[in-house]
Amino acid sequence: SADSHGYVHAPSLQQAATAAILRSAHLANRASAAGAFNLDLRSHRVKRARRLLEGIANGQSLAALLGYRFERGLHDAKLPMHILELRRAFPLMPSGPAAGDEAKEAISARNVIDGVRLVDHYRKTGITGVLAAASPPLALPLAERDRIAQLIDDLLDQLDSVSDLLVAESVFQVAGGNMDGAGAAMQALFVLIG
Repeated sequence: SADSHGYVHAPSLQQAATAAILRSAHLANRASAAGAFNLDLRSHRVKRARRLLEGIANGQSLAALLGYRFERGLHDAKLPMHILELRRAFPLMPSGPAAGDEAKEAISARNVIDGVRLVDHYRKTGITGVLAAASPPLALPLAERDRIAQLIDDLLDQLDSVSDLLVAESVFQVAGGNMDGAGAAMQALFVLIG
């Protein structure tokens, strides 16, 4: 905060060094980097990011996890009637070998919206483009359009929270002298967020 004069209380020296590095990066680049170092590590964002990362560690794809969350949001918003049209517009393409008769350790998601494709399309075209991608295009009342846009904005916030957490983890590892750990965190970020 402005009245702290830059002092940070932290449980360990490594965490204090991490906070100092991140604060310095933010102050040095706030005008030119468009908020790239403005990390938000509040507990609710960290929890959401960790849940996504745990899902990926358990074998789910980021596209499926975001799709599940988006579909759950549509259900909660009393808009489940649009799930099928959006699944058709943004189908999740299964990855890995084709289905066979042999037993499998895990089954990939197939019947869910591809959350990554949905978010990418939304970034490029906005809510109008997302609704136009359905066949036939979805002509919705303004309140429903706004609610769907809010749900996609929430997916963007979840992706941003993953990015913030992995950047902070990478800097934490650098502050502790663990370059392999820092590299692994940044590699995970590039793979997930692209």
